[in-house]
Amino acid sequence: MPQKREQNAVFLLHRITLVKYFFSISLVALLFFLPLHGGALVELTSGYNISCGEWSKGYGNGAFYGGMIAFTFSEYLNPGVGAFLVFPKTGSMIFNEYRNIYNTEAISVFSVTAIVYLSNRINFAINENSSVTVDAGLGLFSQRDYVTIVSSNFESIDNFSGFGPVIGIGYKKSMQFSVFDYVHPFLKLYYSPKTVNCHIIEPDLSVSNLFIADRRIGICAGITLISIGEE
Repeated sequence: MPQKREQNAVFLLHRITLVKYFFSISLVALLFFLPLHGGALVELTSGYNISCGEWSKGYGNGAFYGGMIAFTFSEYLNPGVGAFLVFPKTGSMIFNEYRNIYNTEAISVFSVTAIVYLSNRINFAINENSSVTVDAGLGLFSQRDYVTIVSSNFESIDNFSGFGPVIGIGYKKSMQFSVFDYVHPFLKLYYSPKTVNCHIIEPDLSVSNLFIADRRIGICAGITLISIGEE
């Protein structure tokens, strides 16, 4: 019974963390909508992240949520800044490292990968209602791990732990849904050549690095709702 109560408490903590991130992004997106003017656009995005290569052994696949604000100057010049929050499945190598250090099975790890990117979008019109889009830019990667061991909670942060290209392709189709003007399914490929480590919290509260992989590479597949400001 005590172990079950601990598991329920850990589950509740993770749900609270997830809800906190969800509402934070929603609030920022809402604030973007309020002053939206002609030439500006806002995107709300959700989908699924697929981690590739050795990185997936530490941080696997998982859902993501995010958005972007951009400015439209022409079909070929649409610069913007966006972000994804990825909630990957934590790999067994991280759990095993904590089990070996603390000699207990009562361990839970909840991970969040943040990708902030600057990009430009090129639109190739198919007809007046749809177009193929190509995105190219640079992404910055951060990692947070929320660890619960028995009844103690820890947080390890690795901000701006990598950077690299983010390239995407999508299909934009006009529609009318609430405040949104377009629906935009897409694929985005990201890559970072920098080493990926997990910051392990030791019993004396010092931090050691667990090597995960020598690079990040993955694919984000999702769907975007786009709202464009009126002149």
